[in-house]
Amino acid sequence: MRSFFNRPEPAARIVIAFAALAALAVPRTAQAIAPGVQEGDLFVGAASTTSFGQPAGARGIFRVRDGVVTPFSLGSADPNDPGFFDIPHDVIVDSQGRVVWLAPLGVGSYSNHVGLFRASGEGATPERLAIFRVGDHDLDEGYPNPFPNLQLCRYDNGPPAIGLHLASNRRVEIDDDVKGGLPQIVTEEAYVMGLIYGTGGISNLSGAQTVSYGATTGVWDDSLPPPIYLMRAPAANNSPPVDMISHAGALYSIDDYGLRRSSTPLRVDASGRVDLGPLGGFEFSLGLRLFGGDHEVRGILIDDTKIPNVPSGVPPEYPNPPRHDMPLEWAFIPMSGFRSLVYDPQLGLVISSNYGPIAPYITQISHTLLNDNPDDDLQAYFYHPYLGFTPVPSLGVTRMFPPGQWVDPGTGIWYPTNASVIGAPGGGGLVAIPTGSNSVVRVTENGGVDVLASGLIAPGAVGSYPTYSSPSAGLAIIIRVDSPVDVLLTDPSGLQIGIDPATSLFVNDFGESGFDSGPGEPRFFGIRNPQPGDWSIEALGTDSGPFALNVYGIDLDQPLGTRARWTGTASPGVRHDLQLVLDSAGNVTIIPEPSTLSLAAAGLVTAALCALRLSRNRHLDDGT
Repeated sequence: MRSFFNRPEPAARIVIAFAALAALAVPRTAQAIAPGVQEGDLFVGAASTTSFGQPAGARGIFRVRDGVVTPFSLGSADPNDPGFFDIPHDVIVDSQGRVVWLAPLGVGSYSNHVGLFRASGEGATPERLAIFRVGDHDLDEGYPNPFPNLQLCRYDNGPPAIGLHLASNRRVEIDDDVKGGLPQIVTEEAYVMGLIYGTGGISNLSGAQTVSYGATTGVWDDSLPPPIYLMRAPAANNSPPVDMISHAGALYSIDDYGLRRSSTPLRVDASGRVDLGPLGGFEFSLGLRLFGGDHEVRGILIDDTKIPNVPSGVPPEYPNPPRHDMPLEWAFIPMSGFRSLVYDPQLGLVISSNYGPIAPYITQISHTLLNDNPDDDLQAYFYHPYLGFTPVPSLGVTRMFPPGQWVDPGTGIWYPTNASVIGAPGGGGLVAIPTGSNSVVRVTENGGVDVLASGLIAPGAVGSYPTYSSPSAGLAIIIRVDSPVDVLLTDPSGLQIGIDPATSLFVNDFGESGFDSGPGEPRFFGIRNPQPGDWSIEALGTDSGPFALNVYGIDLDQPLGTRARWTGTASPGVRHDLQLVLDSAGNVTIIPEPSTLSLAAAGLVTAALCALRLSRNRHLDDGT
């Protein structure tokens, strides 16, 4: 059920980071918005005309505003033009109002490469951001090829590039020579998508991966957690990924009957100097990825909060949890038929499904089996009476409408459950393109379907401005050890991370919320969502020479963190006992124990707790 990353290895330094991936709506007053874009606008991928009943002419993006459809950014009308693309199948809008889309290059659905495009305003020529190879035929000219060794599946049972969405990359920059060595929290917007690769059709996929494009930097990252998919024999039974989103520091993805939550690692770019005393010292520059972890559920039974559970008949002396009631409706209903994935501020995590007992939408999907805490998992289990009271898991959900209601009773319009479903601007509803229609509709919480625009030609996808955001938050502490000492940290509840002085072995009681960069100088430890209070630090000398401990307190909601530093002289086998004080705002302080004072060569330095703390309210664009 769960998989863990207890100790990710340090990664080679790259320019763009992807930590704490989550969709972010930057305040519109903070930057210029693309011409022709305003709040509430919808943007639809469609064709401009028809010929013999088929889409024809230029394809591109059409704006929908107050029911009026207007061309926004169109490609070439000539299929022989390298700039030609077919109807977009994924559309998003970034915080600057730039419209971004994925589309097949060429007419038709088979063996065409995939293009990523962007329009920076009404009437703008589509900017070619990337091409992704499909098959072995020549690539179209004029497109950057970020992954030349990657070959995608054909367009047969859907597009081989899926789940295009807006995300926010948060990373931490630590530089001894910048802002007094305080950690800086940097937020960068990115376009994230999943790529399905293989040499045949999608049903014969050989794998999938997640990639992102820096909206400002233009730099690609292919190190994100992969989307969920399942490969099994025969290949026709494979389950490729169908959609993905980012929310609150995690990447969510679905296939036909599975849901995965991947905690995206926190990227830390650290540079500075390690003092080696008489031997001099050395400069370092590292790119680290801290934390992470995947949790997924597949094909388990749903538990609708609107339908009361019934007693399972389990003997009363059985432990509780697992629960003694069970989610039995007219039958047990498993996860199945998933087609789109959305996060809405009122509806929570939303999945559309074409599986009758679930269709059309399940909302408020429980995180009990998906969160980073395995201790609450049993709350989602119940004793199954037809399996000898074996505990089995269930997924808590809330159906948007009663079971069996697949159409709007007032209009008779079927609720769309295809991959076009997105969250409605302002939240509390959904927007989608009904299959085979020429319209865009809004589905309301009360079951109504409102037609927002019609007359579109073969619409394939829709995006909205602004896109709902939910940036990651929380605290973290990072410990940098400039040897020669082994360090063991103990939190107020007794959990430990570091090197046990009794065994010289690595200890991590924090699971995927703990990090160790491994042996080497400097060595980094990290704890996600640490418990405020008094921590103990044991530093045991492994050699003779100067050492330094740097502790960084990070609140991801703040542009600057805090830093506490302790320096001393180490000797083999000599122990230094320190106290680390962490408060709920991420402030850190190191306090030496009385027995340690005589061992200190340089004493205590605590940074960023007074005047420097005030700089948190300043913009970080002055380079100081």
